[in-house]
Amino acid sequence: MSSLDHARLGLLVQREGVWGERRLLDAAWVAESRKPCALNPQYGLLWWLNSGRVQFPGAPESAYAARGAGSNVIFIDPDHDLLAIVRWIDKASFPEFVRLLMGSIAD
Repeated sequence: MSSLDHARLGLLVQREGVWGERRLLDAAWVAESRKPCALNPQYGLLWWLNSGRVQFPGAPESAYAARGAGSNVIFIDPDHDLLAIVRWIDKASFPEFVRLLMGSIAD
């Protein structure tokens, strides 16, 4: 998947499944994908959740991310209408990246 594909997927999910004027993903499915699963409160349907601000302590609890091979990440912060696509970042370095990212924006 290319950076552009990651961005498109991230925007589609960030926009609640709507692209332009068309709904491409069911709104209920998008909402369900961000609910914690019974086995792990940090995980939804393919999305890592920031429940309790555990995954990304520097970001709001509403933030979530998809993490793929090679630590390719789609990070979404709905509180700030923010989408970040990060490629090939060391997994251990990602929370610090998020902290720096959040520190660079004004509330």
